Amino acid sequence: MQQRQLKNNVRVEHSAGGVVFRRLDRRILIGLIKDSYHKWTFPKGHLEKGETPAQAALRETHEEMGLKRLRLVAPLGDVSIKFKDRFVHVGQTVQKRIDFFLMETPSHEQGKPERGERISDIRWVPYRQAVKIVSYKNVQPIVARAVAHLDQAIKNKKV
Repeated sequence: MQQRQLKNNVRVEHSAGGVVFRRLDRRILIGLIKDSYHKWTFPKGHLEKGETPAQAALRETHEEMGLKRLRLVAPLGDVSIKFKDRFVHVGQTVQKRIDFFLMETPSHEQGKPERGERISDIRWVPYRQAVKIVSYKNVQPIVARAVAHLDQAIKNKKV
């Protein structure tokens, strides 16, 4: 895992994740996962040694959503979160930066939640509704950027 140093007794981590869309008939759907806190969000995870954020985002999205084919479309920016670890270093404060990327998967891909990563469900929603459904407020600007990118692609007839 990359950048897992302690700074003022706070664990500093770097992760990456994906906002995945697929086309189904004439609709564009965004995939959400239900995480270990039972909240709707996007797949994400630590960068492994030598991985770029984009590579980690593709790998983590593949693992957590069980999607076989993913195509990187665009970077969406990053968010910072602070929380108490519940699984590895129980009780320790973690400061994490998460880089997000927009990705596309073929229409037939539905995915399968990775139970070992405590992902309990996958839900595909119309892309403009995703910002209302995602549970974490700090991820909403990422969703808004994904929606804006998709709106622009539709306008330019690239989706």
